[in-house]
Amino acid sequence: MKKVLAWIKAHLVPVVSVALILVLLPVGFVVSTGWGKGIRESRQEDAGSALSRITSQEKITYTIPPILPGEEAIEQRAAPNTARTAWFKALSESRQTEASRVGEETVAFNRRDREVIVDGLFPEPASARQRQVKSLELAERVIGTDSKRSVYDELLASIDAGPPADGERAAQLIADFRDREMERHLSETGRTELDPAEAEELQSALTDRRIGEYQRVARSRSVYATPEVIHSRTASRTSGASRTPPGGRRPSGGGGGGTGTWVTLPAEVPDHPPEIDEVFGWQFDYWAVEDIINAVDAANTQAGVRADVTTAAVKRIEDLRVSPLISAATSAPAPRGGRDFNNDFGSDPGMGGASAASDPAAAIIEPDPMASVTGRSESNGLYDRRTARLTAVVASEQLDELLRALAATNFISVLEMDLAEINAWEHLEEGYFYGSDHVLRVTLELECLYLREWTVPFMPKPIREALGIPDEPAPDA
Repeated sequence: MKKVLAWIKAHLVPVVSVALILVLLPVGFVVSTGWGKGIRESRQEDAGSALSRITSQEKITYTIPPILPGEEAIEQRAAPNTARTAWFKALSESRQTEASRVGEETVAFNRRDREVIVDGLFPEPASARQRQVKSLELAERVIGTDSKRSVYDELLASIDAGPPADGERAAQLIADFRDREMERHLSETGRTELDPAEAEELQSALTDRRIGEYQRVARSRSVYATPEVIHSRTASRTSGASRTPPGGRRPSGGGGGGTGTWVTLPAEVPDHPPEIDEVFGWQFDYWAVEDIINAVDAANTQAGVRADVTTAAVKRIEDLRVSPLISAATSAPAPRGGRDFNNDFGSDPGMGGASAASDPAAAIIEPDPMASVTGRSESNGLYDRRTARLTAVVASEQLDELLRALAATNFISVLEMDLAEINAWEHLEEGYFYGSDHVLRVTLELECLYLREWTVPFMPKPIREALGIPDEPAPDA
């Protein structure tokens, strides 16, 4: 024992170190175990709190709203995430930018860079005097005067449209030709009259000469049309009876007045300034007519070359009329469903007009399949709906060219179509030469849409009130 104690004393430091190791190992294990448990519990508590904060945010819904009718929104329910948030933000901004671009192009397509006929008249002239002067100026431009053609004359001239061969001029040419031929034959034979064979030969030559004159005029026209075939139905306080359009006659095709009163342009400029809402009706009617005339021109133009009547798709415009902008100005409501083409277009006073109950705030217009084939029945907060009737002589094999041109020119849809055979020889007797194509009389009921994005800034206050369009808010509102 003494030897053991002596050895321990001689080796005290190592012995103490070993003793401490043997004591501290279990103590350290016990202490570290308790400490680690506390740390784990603390960390678990912190992680659970963080997880609770994250999971409590799972009700957040990322949404990309629809931009087209019938389109479903893009949605995702998830916890907030920087990458996800950035992705949805970029997609939303991209769609909104694209929608704005499409919207701008849509308005530009519908407007077609056109302005009003008389500057400074719409929506309100600077003074009462200006209103009177400019209203009469618009009447002169629309109706035409002895010194200046109407805008309708200019519109038709721009597409090389015009009347058929002048019957009196053709008759005089034929008479002169007949006299010359008879004088030549008689001087050569020394007789006082032609024999039957010579008379028949001369008659054939006269027929060929007449047709040749008709052909010459047909080749100088893209389509037969004059302002007299254009009618518009505008609410007027001046008279309740139909007026004769410029030129003093009505066309043979398309009818005249019907039970609904058609107020066409007066034969001369009125003595007193027309009301601002009436002249705006003339302006809006011109826009609608302009679209249809341009569509006819597009149908007759292939590869940038305008055809003449002998080869054109549309040979002749017999009648063109536009429905009123405001049906509330008449006693009859806008009709629903189809319409009999045998009835005069004027018998539907409200067709195509806007209702005063239109909702200016409507963002998406639900279609009504009972109203028409397009589902659009009346004007609303986004657009005004005009209907028109076009009666034309068309080459049967090129009818599709006209239908495509209407859709490509503007927002024009064909609601109804009526086809009828015609006797081309009867038309030839009136000076209308259609070439060798088989032709039909085509009557189209058209629907024309005009976006209020560009039309409302031109509308006078009485028109806006009739259409239920609110005034623009004050700048400080």
